[in-house]
This record gives sequence, C-alpha cells and structure tokens, in this order.
Amino acid sequence: MAFRAYNKLPTFSESLFADFAQHLYALLSSESTISDRAIPPREDMLYDSNWLKNPTNFLSSYWCRLHHAFQHNHIWLNKFELMVWIATVAYSAESDNQVTRALLLLALSTSVSTIPLPPDGQYDLSLGYNMKATELESIGRIAAFRYEQTPAARLEPRLGESWQQTWNRRHREYQSETNKAAELFREELARQWPCRRPRASSDGRVTAYINVSKAMASVVKEWTKWYSNRQFAAYLTKLAKGLGEVPVDGITTDLPSAFPDFQPTSRPPGFVSIDDLFHHVPPSPTLVPDSLLDGLHQTTWTNPGATARLPAVLDFLDREAKLDYEHHYLRELRQSLASLKGHAGHELDMDRVPMCADLFQEHLKRCKGRVKSIYGSLLDAVNQDLEDLPETIQHIVKDTCYRPRISPIFFLQQLRSSRWSQLPSAWQDAIIKYGQVITALQQAKRLIRFQNDPVDLLRELESSGHRNWNPREHPEWLLLECETARQ
Repeated sequence: MAFRAYNKLPTFSESLFADFAQHLYALLSSESTISDRAIPPREDMLYDSNWLKNPTNFLSSYWCRLHHAFQHNHIWLNKFELMVWIATVAYSAESDNQVTRALLLLALSTSVSTIPLPPDGQYDLSLGYNMKATELESIGRIAAFRYEQTPAARLEPRLGESWQQTWNRRHREYQSETNKAAELFREELARQWPCRRPRASSDGRVTAYINVSKAMASVVKEWTKWYSNRQFAAYLTKLAKGLGEVPVDGITTDLPSAFPDFQPTSRPPGFVSIDDLFHHVPPSPTLVPDSLLDGLHQTTWTNPGATARLPAVLDFLDREAKLDYEHHYLRELRQSLASLKGHAGHELDMDRVPMCADLFQEHLKRCKGRVKSIYGSLLDAVNQDLEDLPETIQHIVKDTCYRPRISPIFFLQQLRSSRWSQLPSAWQDAIIKYGQVITALQQAKRLIRFQNDPVDLLRELESSGHRNWNPREHPEWLLLECETARQ
C-alpha cells in the first residue's frame, strides 16, 4: 500500500470482490452516514487513532468527505502524508483490505475520484434502499378512520334484522373494507416506486376508510429515506464499477545484485555486566574464631521419675477402651511418652548470666568486624579490574554507570533464585558466608536487647537460625533472614 502511495501507482494487486458495493454499503450502515462537502482536517488524517480501529468506526463519518477532498484536489495530501495515512489504516489488526485499497484508489485514480457523489445529507443506510410494501400497508391501517366516521356505520338495517345483528354486520363491513383500503393504499404507492415523492391515493374506496393526508405524512417520511438510500446505493454501484476498471498489476522489486563485500566485526559490549564481575577469583575463606556464646545455656533432660507411672495408667486405659478411636488415641499417647523420655531442654547458666553484658558487647564488636572484613574482601574481588587504574578514572567509571553499582545489598541480591544459578560454586560459598555473618550480627544486637529478659534471652540462644538447613540449597531462606531483621 505504502509503496503504491509513494510511487503514485493507481493499480490493484488483485481485483476487488464482485459484491464490493454491497459490502461497503453494509459497513456504512453501522452508523448514520454523512455526505457533505467538508474536507477532513489534515491533523485527523495524520494523528487520529480512529484509523487503527475497525472501519465501521470511521467510514460513516469520513467516506464521502474523503471522496470529495480527493475529487476537489488530487494532491490534497502529499505523497508522504498519503503514504503514512494509508499505511496506518492497513496496519490495523481490524483493517478491511478491500476498503483500504478503495480508499487508496480515491487518492490515486482520477477516473475513480471523479465519480459523482450522492446529494448532501445524512443517510440512515440501515433502513435499506428498497421500498417496504408491508410497512406502507401498516401505515395505512394505523391511519384508518374510526368506525363512526366510515360509511359502514351508516348501513341501513335489513328487514327483520335485530339491532344487534345490524351492529355486527356494520362492524364486519368496517373491518373488511378497512383491510381492502389498506391493501389498495399499499398497491397504489408500490406502483409508483421508485420516484422522489409519491402521489396520494384518490380512490374513493381508500379515502372512505383511511385518512390519506395523515397516512401520506408518515409515508413521505419513510419514502424519502428509502429513496435517498437508493441514490446512495447507486453511487456505490458506480464507484464499485469504476474501481473494477482499475488495472491489476503486481509490484516487482529488484533484488540486490551482490552481497555486501564487508563482514561485520565483533565488538565488546559497552558496559560491564553483573556476570562479568563474578568471573573474577572469589575471596579466600576466612577463619571463624571460637564463639563467645558457648556455655551460656546448658542441656537439661526430662526426669524419668516424673513419668514412671504413666505406662501403667495407659495399660489400664487400653484394657478399658472399647472403641477404635479410643485405642488410636492411646497409641498416640504412648508415642508421645516415648518421645518425652528422650527430650532435652535448655536452661541458662545462672553462674555466667551476670557477666553477659560485657560478653555480649564483645561478641557484637567481633560480629561487626567480621561483616566489615568479609564485605571488604568481596569488594576487592569484584574490583580486580580497577586496581591498576588511577583513582580519577575509577570515579569516572563509577559515575558513567559503566559497571554495576557495588553495595552490601548488591551481594545479598545474588541470593535470589534468578541470580543464584548464575554464580560459580566458589562465589556461592563466599556469598553464603557474607549472609551468615550478617545474620550473626543481627542476633548479636538482639542478645544485647534481651540481656535482662531471661525468657527471651534463652529463646534467642536456642534459636538455630540457618544451622539446621543448608543455605546452598535454600539461598532465598538466608536472604529472608537478612531482610527480615533489616526491617
């Protein structure tokens, strides 16, 4: 389409459908169609999103105006504007290829654009372009005189006929003659189709039972619409005939005579990616000093004497039980008792509790030092490629976002599942160690907060954290521990 518009080729790639006139009429029938001599604003042609919608959204308002615009001035749109507009219409997912080609030919073909437009006005094409005889008869019946106003009401009584019999005969006569009058009214008007304005019936059989002046007012209103639509349909028939005479000609383009004699060269990317940073050698593992928290709580075992008589009680209840659910409940009690015998609890070493304040402060100091040390080693590892550059150049690289911004959160983000699988195994160990020292620092702060609360302090010391699961298998759990404590 755009190629033909740019090169002003008034041809079709293939012929239009034989019933294009009926097809276009149906599309224009979706809304009231306007036929006037107004030229659409150029802004509408180039920047209106309506062209990307179904043709039923714009054809009724624009078809006649576009035809008049190209008829009045063939270069109303220059070839670039025409190319952009027709390409937009054709690009729509709901475009109608037949209509799009017809719109293009209005602009390119003088023989098509010079076809006379229908008279100005607003057309309701959904009413059809043929006279509807049944509707004419219906109008005649609606305009029928009342019984008292017709000759039937004045029929003379017959000899020996009662008043009721006379009344019934007069009403039968009224119904019969009204039906005949409506049919005659319809037939006389139908014989006049097609004409611009029908003549009223002067047949006495019609005028005696139908208010003809009243009926004709309604008839003319509908008749005018049908006749106007018939003129519009005739215009579309002429237009389709003109489009059918447009030559069909395919477009051929010359292929390049040879392939380019140059070969594309590879070039490195213009930035350093996250994966590039982790191609460096990870930091060496650091030694973990002995924990200062060992011995602050001790294991306690359940006193066997406290449960010594329970087995006998369960045996007695088992003998007395009669229902299945009772036996099932007792079996669960025996399992709980067996578990209780091997249960170990914890309690604070009260001899060392008074010294906890200084101990916890020293533990916190050590944890902060480990976090700082491990973060520094991670930072040095990913910055290996910058070590030999002057400090000024390092700042320039940072400010231009040539490489990812490094921060403590950057390393924790590598624990996400989307990043974890991309890390080499040695780097996974280094990131895990960093996450673990962060959680240890967070626990050290909590110990100081709970040092005067024995219950919470014991619960914190009992907390196993990440010691009962493997952070390598569940890195996001470690990330969750770090993030939860930061909030």
